[in-house]
Amino acid sequence: MTDEMKSVCTRCQIGIMQNKLMPFTLIENGHMVNVQRMPARVCDVCGYRLFDRDPLVSLRAMLGASRRRTKPAAKKPAASPRTSTPRKPKG
Repeated sequence: MTDEMKSVCTRCQIGIMQNKLMPFTLIENGHMVNVQRMPARVCDVCGYRLFDRDPLVSLRAMLGASRRRTKPAAKKPAASPRTSTPRKPKG
C-alpha cells in the first residue's frame, strides 16, 4: 500500500482512510440531487467521508450549466398602487 492510500483519518485520528464509492446527496435550487457512486475516502473506524474534489467540481459545473439553460420565471406585473379617497374626520 502506498502512503496516500494509507492515510490516518483527520477526524478521529485512529482509523485509516480507504478509497470507496459512496452515495452523495445535495440540495441545488430546491431540488435534491443524488449520485449513487461518488469517489470518496472513508474512515474504517468512524465512517468520516471525504469526497474527491474533481468529481464534485464536475458535478457543480454540470448543475450550473443546467441552471443557465433554464428560463427564468416570468415576473408578475407590478400591482397597481391602491388609490384611496381621503376620509373625512368624524366629529
